[in-house]
Amino acid sequence: MYKAEFFAQDFAFAAAYLLDEADTVLTLDYLTMDKCSLDLPVRKTPVKKGDFCRVSRVGGTVLADFTVADCSCEESDCTVSLRPLQAVLDVDVYNDGIPDCAAWLAQQIRTYLIANSDAAQNLALVLENTVPAADRPLTLDGDTANLLDVLATALTAYRLVLDAQLDLANKCIRLTLGQATTAAVLEADLPNVLEREITLGDSYGSKNKYILRRTSTDKETGTVTVLEEKSYYLHPDGSVDDQDADRITPVFWTLGKLENSETWDADALAQAVEALTPEQYDNEIRLTLRRDDKLVTPETLPIGTEATIYIGGQAYRSLLTGREWDGDTHCLVFGKVRVDLTKKLILQRRNTL
Repeated sequence: MYKAEFFAQDFAFAAAYLLDEADTVLTLDYLTMDKCSLDLPVRKTPVKKGDFCRVSRVGGTVLADFTVADCSCEESDCTVSLRPLQAVLDVDVYNDGIPDCAAWLAQQIRTYLIANSDAAQNLALVLENTVPAADRPLTLDGDTANLLDVLATALTAYRLVLDAQLDLANKCIRLTLGQATTAAVLEADLPNVLEREITLGDSYGSKNKYILRRTSTDKETGTVTVLEEKSYYLHPDGSVDDQDADRITPVFWTLGKLENSETWDADALAQAVEALTPEQYDNEIRLTLRRDDKLVTPETLPIGTEATIYIGGQAYRSLLTGREWDGDTHCLVFGKVRVDLTKKLILQRRNTL
């Protein structure tokens, strides 16, 4: 049995319900942060949009914390739509350049949601950034960005994960920004894997070299001058730099150009990472196991786990980006591709920002 506990925005207890595991499907997709639904066995409930929810097993562990996206009641029951707790960060902020996405995310959360001059805008968030400073650039189009979009990109580009948990005793949400380090090797053809699905993205096995021209445009005549040409490479470990060593072959290249600026080197690396990163985790691999599987222990694998998955004798490299609880089974969702239409639309919108 599941226990779904609901709390108001001030963390006061609102309601609790027992739910049959066999009739309940919970999803947590870190890339899309989209909704899942719970059917409550009541015709009226005090639960409302903006409340918080904790789902756990009766007498057992906490599965996940959520925020309530919607609640509607009919004659027989009430349906609550839930989003991952990280969805409290579904806000737009100004994009002034992102040289280190970990430091940038921490700064934006504090500026807009913790220590904003408009006290009514602040949330009860406690943030801990455990990631040391480093060059982790992201290039985003436009003057604004949604924090959830940056979170998803930071995961697939740098394996940065923002964990969110309700701290009911202290009436706050604890956010921990960390570097994922867990790795796993999974044999999808073994009998303990009940179901397996694999979808490869359009860029799978394609671009591994980025040739970038540094250009200068004359403001009066519009004449474009090529100042230099530089190459960047995708390496087997997923890193991207300008070092012509430990290369992926055969070579498949793509071309780009970038206007000269004082920050050209950092901007060029960010553009190269963006151009070649689709080669990383450009798949959706879904593995369904029993939730108490002793070989894989699927419920213990954290988001951001990098996995080598063997299917039909072929090895695929991917990243754990989502999961589903369905009765006595647990589905691990790897990769940055989504087949589901709603999820595809969310990712397509993000890729056009």
